[in-house]
Amino acid sequence: MKGVDLIAHRDPSAMQNATLSPIPLLQRSFELVGPIYWPLLILASPNFILPIVPELTPLLGGILQLAYGIVVAPILGGAALWLVDQRLKRQAPLLGNSLDRAVSKAVPLVLGTLLAALLSSLASIFLIIPGIYVGVKLALTPCAIALENQGTTGGLRATVGISSKVVGGACFGPFWSWA
Repeated sequence: MKGVDLIAHRDPSAMQNATLSPIPLLQRSFELVGPIYWPLLILASPNFILPIVPELTPLLGGILQLAYGIVVAPILGGAALWLVDQRLKRQAPLLGNSLDRAVSKAVPLVLGTLLAALLSSLASIFLIIPGIYVGVKLALTPCAIALENQGTTGGLRATVGISSKVVGGACFGPFWSWA
């Protein structure tokens, strides 16, 4: 895979002729993610368990899922982002450290996620496309808050700035490429 990565970096058009074998790709993925696989699985485990609760107790399950989605999910997501960031920086990531860091940023993570969802929903009232546009622009808000040490509004501003730089004035270019 390193050869394919090197070729793609030098000449992106070479990727059109390259073939990918799933086994080496899976092996490379486990090499990269292997040390943090179990901590990430632990952080994601409520997503596997919570869908069962409404089947057992509908009212309590609904309240629990709402509370999880609003409060706990952004915090666990921030912890997962920090864990992956530390691994990619070749530092020794620890689950406890990532949870501590995410809990210390809990209020901005929760408020930033809620504001991004609210702004996207409000934009969807006008039409579907503006909602998608705003949602895509604000999708990286938790990343900016967790990894760039931003507050709630700083995370929203940074996300809009980053997404504008990435598309460089061609705001609807990604939409036209899908058609």
